[in-house]
Amino acid sequence: MHIKVSSPNEASNLSNLLKDGDWMVLYYADWCGHCQSMKPEWQKVVNKMKNTNIVNVAEVESNHINSLINKPQVKGFPTIKMYNSGIEKANFEEERSADKIEKFAISNATHSTKKHETLPMVKKLSDKFINPMRKIVKSILSDKSKTMKRSKKAMPAKVVLSSKSTKTTKPRMVAKHKMLFKTKTKTKKTFRNSTKDVYSQLIKSFNRIGKEAKKDSKLLKNAVEII
Repeated sequence: MHIKVSSPNEASNLSNLLKDGDWMVLYYADWCGHCQSMKPEWQKVVNKMKNTNIVNVAEVESNHINSLINKPQVKGFPTIKMYNSGIEKANFEEERSADKIEKFAISNATHSTKKHETLPMVKKLSDKFINPMRKIVKSILSDKSKTMKRSKKAMPAKVVLSSKSTKTTKPRMVAKHKMLFKTKTKTKKTFRNSTKDVYSQLIKSFNRIGKEAKKDSKLLKNAVEII
């Protein structure tokens, strides 16, 4: 969230909003040269914070500082302060660059906004997509394992050729070898078919996940815009 205070009503509104979450507030004056030179760097931070939604950002012009309920101690301009749930935590006292200001905000944030908004959505997606996918894959692999066990049981015992085998036993030995070859071929086909089934079911599941994810992303985007 980003708020620019330019009236007493907006100052009162900011005072109420500061009670919840992490806030970085800039106190500035229009006539201040240092404020004007810092403005491009500050704007970079504002744009980034609005997209990540980790820390809320506010700007208060010097004429409206006295309209705040809890008046801050501002000794000069620009002044940047960090608040956690309405309590002042830190003052920014480093070089006024975008990287330094961003690091100041994130290092002093409790990340309460990120926890309360992101974790429920992650849990929702996990319950809706990831856990069902695990069950599907586990079920498919279990069926495939049972099929392989049945195939192994159906295979005839390995034939050991004896040096003393006579001509009358050779046709019978050849027949057993053919049967063994057919069984192995059947097992390979069964394995291929079961693998194809796994892939086809996964593709269907991922397609369904994609459609559901698009819907959820739209809902999440609308929720963030409202916040």
